[in-house]
Amino acid sequence: MRRAIFVMVAVAVVVPMWLGIPLSCPSTEPTMRVYRWVESLPPGSLIWFGYDGWASSVAEVGPSAVVVARHLLSRGCRLVVTSTIPDGSLLARRYVGRVAEAMGKKYGVDYVILGYRAGDMKAIRQMGAGLHGAYRTDVNGTPLAQLPILRGVGDARSFAGIFTATDNKTFEWYAIVVKSQYGVPVYGASTAVGVPELYSYYNAGQISGLLAGLRGAAEYETLRNDPGNAEAGMLAQSSVHFLVCGLILVSNVLYFRGKRR
Repeated sequence: MRRAIFVMVAVAVVVPMWLGIPLSCPSTEPTMRVYRWVESLPPGSLIWFGYDGWASSVAEVGPSAVVVARHLLSRGCRLVVTSTIPDGSLLARRYVGRVAEAMGKKYGVDYVILGYRAGDMKAIRQMGAGLHGAYRTDVNGTPLAQLPILRGVGDARSFAGIFTATDNKTFEWYAIVVKSQYGVPVYGASTAVGVPELYSYYNAGQISGLLAGLRGAAEYETLRNDPGNAEAGMLAQSSVHFLVCGLILVSNVLYFRGKRR
């Protein structure tokens, strides 16, 4: 019976993902705030984009990074991508760099990937004070002075906002350090397990918008009419939930029937 359950769960996950059937999700207010912010940005706006999640969380925060990066770039915004996580350089290339390349954006002009900066909150404080002081080169070894996108960039106030895709305390650090010190609005996406703690910052106004886990990414894809891995993932997730509920119901029926006998 155990093996049969494993097979049913595998089918419930694989089939929706393989078929790529989107599951439209009604939007919540934290997601709407991210969407409205991006829509309000004028072309040429400079955005600090932090990919601050580990590889273990790509199933949740990866789709958020993709759909928001695509939205920002379609609006003509320029992205400066950083990371406080060692995995961030590679993942930023995968989830942001590939999106930019597919849209025909020019590296060093429309976007740049600066890569990993050690130091956690201290690193964010250094980046907020000035990227030229925190980094010497980008991930390709190009000096910052040779990148047109970074000319004239000073402290965090040079940016129209911050978006982070994270699975750790980084979201809070942006709110505590950059929002409080420079007044730059902070938006982002977090794994679902970290969202309850972030709502205190959101309700206090230190976080301006929030995509909550895979569901938040799916909401954003629905808003943009841009189906992707998040909507397909939500269908797979929902199908497994229904399967588990069904198995619980069946097992209880069999249990009480056997007890009655």
